[in-house]
Amino acid sequence: NLTKRCTLKCESCANLIQYYDRPERMDAEVVIQSVKNLLKAVDGIAMFKLMGGEPLLEQEMMKEILSLPELMPGGKVLGIQIITNGTILFKEDVLKIMQQNPLLGVLMSNYGSLSFKEQELKKQLSDHGVKYSEIPENDRWRDFGDPRKVYHEPEEASRLYRRCRSKENCCTVLEGRFYACPRAAHGDMLRFYPEPEEYVDLLGQQDSLSLRNKLKKFYNEYEATQVCARCTNLTGDLIERAVQAKGGRDI
Repeated sequence: NLTKRCTLKCESCANLIQYYDRPERMDAEVVIQSVKNLLKAVDGIAMFKLMGGEPLLEQEMMKEILSLPELMPGGKVLGIQIITNGTILFKEDVLKIMQQNPLLGVLMSNYGSLSFKEQELKKQLSDHGVKYSEIPENDRWRDFGDPRKVYHEPEEASRLYRRCRSKENCCTVLEGRFYACPRAAHGDMLRFYPEPEEYVDLLGQQDSLSLRNKLKKFYNEYEATQVCARCTNLTGDLIERAVQAKGGRDI
């Protein structure tokens, strides 16, 4: 996560960005160093995603991260994806770095009139030879529920976590911490849970082997009980995408 800020304020954002009233900009050094430490500690990453909020609000940070040698072909990642809502264009210096990396692609969410830069963004990426894909406008979201409410007992929450694909697809780095998923990360930052959420500190005074062992232990033993008790990802209704909260977004 490059930012908690967003150009939209979706009422049902699964990542809980809608609950930040006035999100502050994150410390770029913290974000970049946490990425470096993570990359040193792991064998590899199947898909490395830059997201938010809206990550294109932090293109200087993005540029530094995309320049890391571990993210180049032959490094430690198999793919890189930038996820954007189609409201901001890329800066030229960022595009020059992007077009040099065949591992990289952009995923756009088509929110109709809300994604008002969508066509310009597609042309911009095509002109620079950068791959992109799009989530269609008629796609629907799953209602993940209010993280302040309890929906499942601990045993059921553990069962749902075992069925959820967050372990494979959604591990989240936020503010120098490695969490199981975005809801675990942002819910912890927002203090929505009765107990502090489990995470691995990526910035503590430790060598790469120690960090590696902590990540392995977390990955293999974490159960997500309190987070999954407050999530309806696998049980909630399908809902309309990107419905905006009243008052808009203060970024």
